[in-house]
Amino acid sequence: MNTPSIITTIEGGSVTCKNITGNSSVPPQDLILLLTDLKNVINDTSKITIKNDELIKALNELNHTLSSTPSGSLYEIIIGAFFSVLAAFVFNYLYWKSNERKEKRYTYVIEAKNSLQDFETNATDYWSTDYLSKNNKSTSIQEAKIKANHALLLNTYKQIKQLLSRSQKQNDQHLKIDIELSKLYDIATGGNFESSTRKANKKTVSSIIRHCTRIKTMLSNLDN
Repeated sequence: MNTPSIITTIEGGSVTCKNITGNSSVPPQDLILLLTDLKNVINDTSKITIKNDELIKALNELNHTLSSTPSGSLYEIIIGAFFSVLAAFVFNYLYWKSNERKEKRYTYVIEAKNSLQDFETNATDYWSTDYLSKNNKSTSIQEAKIKANHALLLNTYKQIKQLLSRSQKQNDQHLKIDIELSKLYDIATGGNFESSTRKANKKTVSSIIRHCTRIKTMLSNLDN
C-alpha cells in the first residue's frame, strides 16, 4: 500500500491542502494513524503560528468520527455513492441519445413530407395535361423532377427507418409505407409516361393524391 502524503501550506493563519496522493483505497484505520501523526507533528512544530488548539480539535473530531465508523461501512458508502453517480450518468446519457434520435427522426420526417409534396405537385400537373410537342422541353424536365423527387423521398425514408425505435420497428407501419411508396411510383410513371401519346388522366391524378395523403399520415405517425 502506498502511504498517502498530505501537503499543506500555512499562510496568514490558515491551512490549505494542496495535494493528496497515494492509494485511494486507504482503510479507515490507516487514515486514523495518519491523522494522529499529523496532530503530533503540529504539536511538535514551533514554526506553526496558527491556532494549533483549534486545528487539533478538528482533527480529533475527524479521528473520533472515523474510529466510530464500522469496519467496511466506509467502503459501502463510497461504492454506493459511485454507483448512484454512475446510474445517474447512464440515465442522462440514454435520455440525451433518445431525444437526439427523436429530433433527427423529426427532421427527416419533415424532409420526407416536403419531398412527397414536390412529387405530388409535379406528378399531378404532369397528368393533368396532354402531351404537346411544343412543350417537349418542359415536359422532359417535369418527368425528370418526378423521378428525382421519388428518389429523394426513398433516400430520406431510408434515414427515418434507421432511427425508428424498437417498438416502431416491431410495428408493420413502416413496411406499409414501403409498399405505398412503391405503388405511388408505379402509378405516377405508369401508362403513357414519357410517351408522345400521353393524354391527361384524371383517374391517375386522383390516385396520386390519395396515395400521397395516405403516406403523409403514416409519416406523421412515425414522428410520435
